[in-house]
Amino acid sequence: TRTPTPIPDFDDPQVTLKLLKGEKGSDTCKVTIGFDIDDPKPSAGINNADVKLLYEYPIGSGDKSAPLSGAGDWEGGTPGERWLGSYTGQITGVSTEVGKNKFKFRVEVTDKAGNSPSPGGFILEVAPDCAVIKTDV
Repeated sequence: TRTPTPIPDFDDPQVTLKLLKGEKGSDTCKVTIGFDIDDPKPSAGINNADVKLLYEYPIGSGDKSAPLSGAGDWEGGTPGERWLGSYTGQITGVSTEVGKNKFKFRVEVTDKAGNSPSPGGFILEVAPDCAVIKTDV
């Protein structure tokens, strides 16, 4: 049998934040975070399990993983082409009480070639009506 030629993927996947939305529950907020991932051609692809939405709530408590929905695939379904994915995660139980209304999150992704963007993060604040305010990058 022939062994497939490895795809020379040297570029980091790019993450673009698409959605930040807070919804009021009974006494806490649910924050929905949506993002896209673009791994430029030539791409070795990304396993959906290697896409993570990590958050700290309260800040300083350590990373927790938010459940994600969504998926990605090569553009046109052709291996080696640009790889595109769209994902949404939710963080629940965020308080609106001042001093308890901030959390930190980041997206962690590694493609099949081992490329990963530098970890960054956002600190978000939840207003009394559950609107989300980006306070730091």
